[in-house]
Amino acid sequence: MDITSEDIVFLPSPGMDTPASLNFSPTGNYLAYLKATDIGSSKSLFVFDINSRTEILVSDGSDLNLSEGSIEEDLTRQRLRQMSQGISRYEWVDGDKIILPTPTAIYFFESVKSNPKKIIDNKKYQLLDPKVSPDGKYISFISEGEIFVMNISNSEINQITNTATQGVTNGLADYIAQEEMQRLSGYFWSPDSLRIAFTQVNTNHIPEYIIQHLASSESKNINKEIHKYPFAGKDNPKVSFGVVDLEGTVAWFDISKYEYLPRFSWLEDSSLILQVQNREQTNLELMHVAKDLTTYSVILKEQSDYWINITDIFKQLANGKFIWSSERTGFNHLYMYDLSDSSYYQITKGDWHVDSLIGVDEDEKLIYFAANKDSAISKSIYTINFNGESITEISSSNGTASAIFDPISKMLAIIESSPEDPPSFSLLNCKENVSLDLQSIILNDDRVANFNLNPPNIITLDSESNDQLYSAIYKPDARKFSPPYPTVLYVYGGPHSQLVTNSYSLTSAMRIQRLRQNGFLVCILDNRGTFRRGIKFEGYLKNNMGDLEVEDQIKGIEHLVDIGLTDPDNIAVYGWSYGGYMSLMCLAKAPKLFKSAIAGAPVTSWKYYDTHYTERYMGHPNMNSEEYDKSSVISYVPNIEGNLLLIHGLLDENVHFRHTSILLDSLISNNKNYELLLLPHSRHMPTRITDRVYMENKVFNFIERTLV
Repeated sequence: MDITSEDIVFLPSPGMDTPASLNFSPTGNYLAYLKATDIGSSKSLFVFDINSRTEILVSDGSDLNLSEGSIEEDLTRQRLRQMSQGISRYEWVDGDKIILPTPTAIYFFESVKSNPKKIIDNKKYQLLDPKVSPDGKYISFISEGEIFVMNISNSEINQITNTATQGVTNGLADYIAQEEMQRLSGYFWSPDSLRIAFTQVNTNHIPEYIIQHLASSESKNINKEIHKYPFAGKDNPKVSFGVVDLEGTVAWFDISKYEYLPRFSWLEDSSLILQVQNREQTNLELMHVAKDLTTYSVILKEQSDYWINITDIFKQLANGKFIWSSERTGFNHLYMYDLSDSSYYQITKGDWHVDSLIGVDEDEKLIYFAANKDSAISKSIYTINFNGESITEISSSNGTASAIFDPISKMLAIIESSPEDPPSFSLLNCKENVSLDLQSIILNDDRVANFNLNPPNIITLDSESNDQLYSAIYKPDARKFSPPYPTVLYVYGGPHSQLVTNSYSLTSAMRIQRLRQNGFLVCILDNRGTFRRGIKFEGYLKNNMGDLEVEDQIKGIEHLVDIGLTDPDNIAVYGWSYGGYMSLMCLAKAPKLFKSAIAGAPVTSWKYYDTHYTERYMGHPNMNSEEYDKSSVISYVPNIEGNLLLIHGLLDENVHFRHTSILLDSLISNNKNYELLLLPHSRHMPTRITDRVYMENKVFNFIERTLV
């Protein structure tokens, strides 16, 4: 069955329509998740009754108002890279009750079988970032930069902050926190539901960056967005930290000497934990702040010659200790700390990477975590005891798994896949070591068989520094096509990325499968600087973006040429965002090797990207101007010889169209040919079906036309 552009943009890709946003109910009776009722339909909310082993549809969205919300909601979806439609979030409340917010209203379900009750809509309030208090009595939200709290029982609403002005907001996470630190929220409830910790963000000192909706139908009044974007080397937002009670009394804690506040959270005694960083992101302090905010102590300090990767691994235990992760040995591992005296010991050890802390069974003194212990390109679920002994693998070591743990029911919900096998879903009773197959919950997807999707071959080769590199090779059908093949290098290559993994996502990559179906060999390679291989491997990028990454990609292609698989005269490279940057650098640095390049939403000069991401890897531009020039695409434009297709959304608030515009100016000045596809309604991640189909047609036709 031939793959079309419509097939490529149809989401999710074949076999990947798995349950998402899994959460056990507070009682441990139910497992909730979002999934479609039919392949490709909008997400609905389901629960699995663990006792009766039956699936219950809570809401398919038809009884809710799911219409589009504000621009802030749209931008949040961009930060989450959220493409699915329908219900996108929910929260368990007070037993087995559910709160379900939509872009325009908040609904309450008395039970998993009850009808929704709308408790508030957005006619008067914005309803941004709604949360339920731990005791289930209140709902909080942000409106016009202020924090509001609603009593669920009587619908009484109180505004508890009142200092927002033009450019100053309370409780909203700034762009840098959301996009680069993955801290999507700017406020959190205390465990006793009496107070809220929040950030106040001041952007008045940051110049405006205006994005105009040039395709607006209002010819007399073109819509525009005003963004306060902190460019590399320029000022960051000023972030203050405070705690407010339900009467509106605010106490402030001074964090002004620190540049960044990546994480903050409450402890059970209503004291606070803050993670703070310097601007270079080479130092991190974990601060324990007293309940009244008057005193604090620094529990631990992390330092790195490269940078410190922020994680969500912090878990307080009932015995006064907590679990933390650090890359101080070169790989991210778990540590046990004593909060009272800051003593600690290492729990996990080895030349492998801990991805996440899944849960803790304090009764059995067991830690559940995900890691690539047995293969650098796999992710398995393991247990280890508090003493760092008896490590046991729960999921397969030849695949990629994710899981959540419920300490009440001792249940572990696991989703795992491999390049050969689409995702499977199971529920493990950890106490009795009995597994329940939940595969029937995953929708049967005929596309897997209809398209005859074959997994790639995964190979390894050594870099110039003798680091092992992983590459996925998709070869055309040998019955129809003969080597050497025209080849497309699909690239990302940036930090915090790993494309070559033992997961079905490699096999379900429809753009790649279409190219293979039409006689193109496709190669993916994770170069030095990518993630999950230790900080030294990632640290090759330090002050040197666009260099060793390109070297490794070239090495991968030359290997395919040497073994007779790749036609050396017909090679293209394609990528998006950092991958778009890499496509341009490959075309410019190896003009004799790459005949064509497609660059989507590319960074072309790191001076024009944001502070937190850019300076983490490249340092401050005033201190490293030469390195910035060496890492800029603009410096190599005179070398470009091949065919070039540029794609960019005019509403891109992440990698601004400015990047492509500056490149176009240089291309013209150097008399270089290019093709340009502009998407007037698209941000960094195109979401409109018409835009995406048109783009896929354009990309495929460009590759066919320039390579064959």
